Amino acid sequence: MKYGFSFLSNTPIYTDLSVNCTVKSHFRFGEIFEILDAKNKFFEVNKSDFALQGYVLKSQVKILTKKEFNSKFFGAFCNYF
Repeated sequence: MKYGFSFLSNTPIYTDLSVNCTVKSHFRFGEIFEILDAKNKFFEVNKSDFALQGYVLKSQVKILTKKEFNSKFFGAFCNYF
């Protein structure tokens, strides 16, 4: 399983595999999501917190492995609160 990290202030989540289609929502900087599949220039993503599924451009996110997700982000967030 792979995870993604939004490194832009506003990453659009598209309803289809095209930048010309409707934008369903946005990821803000630092949001983490699950990557379901890779298709052409897009990743199919899922944000289970909000029951949100759509497509983001590969060039606008960073891929994280489960190990990176657990060590860098999850642990840091848990220690912060």
